[in-house]
Amino acid sequence: MVKNMGMTERFLHGYLSREKPEYRETLEELTAFISYKSLDERDRKIYAKYIQELKPSMFNLSPAELALVELSLPSYSEVEEKAREKSGLSEKDLKILERHRERMKKRVFRTPGLNVLALYALKLLSFFRRDLREELEIEKSISERVYSEEYREILVERSKEVLKSSRLICLPIYMITGILLYLKTLNPLVEVAYASSILTSNILAHILYASERIRRGRYRMMVIPLQIAVVSISGAYIYYGTFNPVLIAVYLLTTLLPFWILGLIELSIGQYISDLVEKTWPYLPKRARRIIDKTRRFLAGIRVDRFDEEVIYEELYAASLRLEKVSSIPRYVFEEFRDRLEKRVIKVENPEEKLVSPYSLGYYRRELVLIEENGELRVLNRRALEELAIRYGVPVENFEKEVLKTPMKYLEVDLINGRIVYGRSVIGMYNFRNTALRKGIASKEVEACLLSLYASSLIAIKYL
Repeated sequence: MVKNMGMTERFLHGYLSREKPEYRETLEELTAFISYKSLDERDRKIYAKYIQELKPSMFNLSPAELALVELSLPSYSEVEEKAREKSGLSEKDLKILERHRERMKKRVFRTPGLNVLALYALKLLSFFRRDLREELEIEKSISERVYSEEYREILVERSKEVLKSSRLICLPIYMITGILLYLKTLNPLVEVAYASSILTSNILAHILYASERIRRGRYRMMVIPLQIAVVSISGAYIYYGTFNPVLIAVYLLTTLLPFWILGLIELSIGQYISDLVEKTWPYLPKRARRIIDKTRRFLAGIRVDRFDEEVIYEELYAASLRLEKVSSIPRYVFEEFRDRLEKRVIKVENPEEKLVSPYSLGYYRRELVLIEENGELRVLNRRALEELAIRYGVPVENFEKEVLKTPMKYLEVDLINGRIVYGRSVIGMYNFRNTALRKGIASKEVEACLLSLYASSLIAIKYL
């Protein structure tokens, strides 16, 4: 039924269904990808490292196909289906892939820690079972066909960032283990062996990610055996110095910990933790939310300056100029956005104060102001009306009457659960020190705002 709709109807259907996961995912990836395309090559590489909403599907779309997604907002399964069609996978391949995905939904593959062991066991069993071998081969084929070269480079950069963060997490553990080893043996050579094994193992991992020749060539297969050799030799010396199996176990755990963390995050524990935090976020005390927010930015190496409303407004305006070159949204929407931005009718706010959602570097939301009930408008947010009155330069006592008379002149219209509501756009983003990240996040949230304004104009035509 949805596929038979016209373009405008499809866009409205997708936008009004934005709370449903399959449409929310389209919006999240679309805004991230359009933002990515609006940046120059250098800024893209930096921005892409931090934005998990960038996924492989849209990297395979032509400019015309991307425009179609932007102007029709299909469900995410439709976007993925289009990407699979372009990859040339047969019906048989898709059936095998579906079988593999059903298998991976089992609890053992979704439980942090166990999922790593389960995946290794699956690979081992594939040597003896043809069906498992077919599934793993198709999974590998998909990454080769569906993942563009550009997207594979993004995944490498993300892995490097995760590895850096995991090392940072491990520093206190390294120090405590080193102290325990020294107190047990009072032998500085044991301490040297421990430190050198950690340094060598991490240097080898860094070379693996830093050198494209090693990453792509047969040398890649030599890195892990070298790491194992270094860890084994140092471990043997430490065992000779301590004769303590517990300390050796601690040594092995701490030496390989960054790589376990990397593997666990890449095999979904990161998503598992993120989902858990997202569910509990509204119930956490503000102090706990602030700690989680600051810790995430610290581990990712994201630095922010003092929140400056004027700086953010300037960045959002510049983002709209960049987006106009790559977006398919009608030009009148850009004009309306810039007009509202210059009047400061679009509100900007500091995510560190509001803490709307976990791990959020930026967000767009529509703040409700009026709702229609029994053919009449009722004020939901008087504070917002007062702020808008100041922006428009109208006395507060007169502004409410004017808004109730002609709400579309001052507010944006939306449809929630079949009821007409009016609101204003709110954009939250940090004042990032990293210029590329600041540009990227600004573009992402401006694109979300533009889609909202476009939907508002279509709703006004159809329902008012």
